[in-house]
Amino acid sequence: MSQASSKYRYQGAPPIHSYIVPYMKFCYSQEMIEAVERYMKEGEKLSFYRRGEECELFEKEFADFCGKKYAVSSNSGTASLHLSLLAAGIESGDEVMLTPHVAPAVGNAVLCAGAKPVFVDIDEETWTMDPSKIEEKITSNTKAIIPVHTYGHPADMDPIMETARKYNLLVIEDGTHAIGSKYKGNRLPLGGDRNIGIFGLTAKQLFLLGQCAGNSGGMLVTDNKELAEKVRSHKNCHSGEVIGYSYLMDDISATVGRIQLRHLEEYVEMQRNSAKILNERLKETPVQTPVEKEWAYHTYARYAIRAPERDALQEFLRQKGVDCIPLYPTPTHMLKLYRNLVGNKRGDFPVTEKQKKEELSLPEPKFRSEWDLNYVARKIAEFYA
Repeated sequence: MSQASSKYRYQGAPPIHSYIVPYMKFCYSQEMIEAVERYMKEGEKLSFYRRGEECELFEKEFADFCGKKYAVSSNSGTASLHLSLLAAGIESGDEVMLTPHVAPAVGNAVLCAGAKPVFVDIDEETWTMDPSKIEEKITSNTKAIIPVHTYGHPADMDPIMETARKYNLLVIEDGTHAIGSKYKGNRLPLGGDRNIGIFGLTAKQLFLLGQCAGNSGGMLVTDNKELAEKVRSHKNCHSGEVIGYSYLMDDISATVGRIQLRHLEEYVEMQRNSAKILNERLKETPVQTPVEKEWAYHTYARYAIRAPERDALQEFLRQKGVDCIPLYPTPTHMLKLYRNLVGNKRGDFPVTEKQKKEELSLPEPKFRSEWDLNYVARKIAEFYA
């Protein structure tokens, strides 16, 4: 195990099946464990009226990390996305653009704001929104674009921002997989008053808040003071200024988040090293490994491949002790809810649909030994031999 990984201990319960390489490892440093224990022993800090001190510190540090003026915490990435839409004034009759190659939660947040999701197909290499297909979908009702930085690879933001400026559209970057990713040397999300970045901070992403405090975490960053203030009003059901929601992050999650943020670049380096090893080991197999465009700095929050005979490969790997899954296997536009509400059908987004038939997410790359990675690659090669 690498020197970086050795500082963490495996805290997860044994999987139902005894996987040699489980899909995820929930690893917490002694520093995190001691911080939570210390916080919980200080009983007076858990008072309802004193909640939020750690959250405020976490927000400031997160904003500094992203190079933004303001950060507002929440209890999930979906909450942060919903809040951003509310604060921007998105309402019934408005249209918001996103790809069908996303977690359903992205589209759900749009629906919760009362707007209509309008889907745009993805780029075949990066699996992010294809900028060349945006303009043809814009109508007089279009108000915002949500580019998702899929699995840690940035969307091609320059042409997206150019189109947004042309039509005066809000851009909400979903950086849930991309904390630490860079676009043309600049950390995401990009700046500007018409740009918001949202992040989910859960065990499925780069942070592990969901497994620590029985909760999740989310963060929204922006340079727009007015938007940030509106988000704060909407996230608190007691604000009394606007319709508010119970979207507050708890201080225990923030305590862990602050420590993880200090180690974030170390986590990203772990993932990039794991991806480098897998890319090399899988070169001689038929699978397509993740790309990293020349303008991108990829965090590899997920290591997903395109694989011939995907379902058979998944079953084979599981039998050999390697847990792997097709993430979001049904494109959002083909889910029953969206077929009924939006009216899209099979064949409308061919790149996404082809991708989803072949995509397989291998065990997430953080906290992996080289033995783990070699074993996974060896079994894939064995399947195709």
